Amino acid sequence: MAVNPFPPSGSITFPPLLNAHAVPFPKPKLLAEKKSAMDHKIGELRQRRADIAQGGGQQRIEKQHAAGKLTARERVEKLVDRGSFQEIGGFAKHRATYFGMAEKETPADGVVTGCAMVDGRLVHLASQDFTVCGGTAGETHCAKITEMMQLSLKTGSPFVFINDSGGARVQEGIDSLAGYASVFYNNVLLSGSVPQISLICGPCAGGAAYSPALTDFIIQTKTSAAIHYGTAGHQAGHWRSGDQRRIGWSRGADEPLWCGSPYRGR
Repeated sequence: MAVNPFPPSGSITFPPLLNAHAVPFPKPKLLAEKKSAMDHKIGELRQRRADIAQGGGQQRIEKQHAAGKLTARERVEKLVDRGSFQEIGGFAKHRATYFGMAEKETPADGVVTGCAMVDGRLVHLASQDFTVCGGTAGETHCAKITEMMQLSLKTGSPFVFINDSGGARVQEGIDSLAGYASVFYNNVLLSGSVPQISLICGPCAGGAAYSPALTDFIIQTKTSAAIHYGTAGHQAGHWRSGDQRRIGWSRGADEPLWCGSPYRGR
């Protein structure tokens, strides 16, 4: 005997329709409290962003301007199409604890990273902030840079690196050196795949000089740029004495690059 797959009418029951009047709506007072709490959280977020945008503080920004240099964020604003910059990793923090670093605040860990449009074309970029620890690069600082490099490789977009740094952050020891090693490794990975453009906008030593040397284009500002390719151990002493030519400095765009060991005569 064949079984009827369709049950007779009336044998199917449906759940009763939900009565809209039975659903309790939040009270106006509760809604107002939630809105107030949300407004407070949004206000905190905006304040944190404003604090990060100040970098190392107003005093250091003024010192940067007095030296004839722009801040990291001002450089980004002047380079990219208006309103196109989207920051990535603005709330990043270091994890170092030695040499007083546990209590030290480093907004954006000293480098502004993100994506933007330049003449309508996508680019990924990193701009070192000299007002934060002299623009020196620690573990998190370098991780932000390499993340932008990887996004450039993934999207086929140019990578722009604005350098204004004293090199690796000595307080973080081997972690900072490993971070710059990762930057160099990615410089090689990107080579031949996407354009890499380096801007030298201040005194750059160590990794901030070696990484640009691995890129396709190096652009120096006319007055404030300085690249050091010499021995780092003698760098500070010659900075104080003002004898920069001996240790391999190129001062500005109009002077040819001179590099080599400080022990090779003048």
